[in-house]
Amino acid sequence: MMKRRLILSAIAAALLAAGCASPLANARTWKGRFALRSEKENLSGRFELTDAPGLLRLDLLTPLSGILARIEETSGGAIFMKSLSDPGVRGKNLEALMDSLLGFSLPVHDLLSLLRNGAEARDLSSQTWQCRILSRFPNGAPQRLRIEHGSPNALQVTLFIDEAL
Repeated sequence: MMKRRLILSAIAAALLAAGCASPLANARTWKGRFALRSEKENLSGRFELTDAPGLLRLDLLTPLSGILARIEETSGGAIFMKSLSDPGVRGKNLEALMDSLLGFSLPVHDLLSLLRNGAEARDLSSQTWQCRILSRFPNGAPQRLRIEHGSPNALQVTLFIDEAL
């Protein structure tokens, strides 16, 4: 149960990906909080999502901004680590990694598209997921977003963007 909880937390905040590493060239970073609701549990925490050429990184953070877990996707594949010293679990890409860990895949790239598009961003839907913008910053960029999956898995992730760099 604890392993599933940690994995769900990492994926939710995977949604969305920079911890103690040096700044990446041409990177955009979003910092905030997340809340995950499912039929079995509710989780919340803080995250930092970094989007750079060739790298997508989601860090789940402790209250003092230490890294609790990390998910990274590069051209070489994806990895989930429970700590920075953990060798991690690998997948050929983010979707394959989530499928192997959870049995389903969140629409991380759709969410990232909403964040990248700022004031131009619009709600997205697929056959299984809805990504909605619930509120915006004064400049029009998404501030609060919700990703929902209906039955049978009934999963909802809400992201609160505190800061976009």
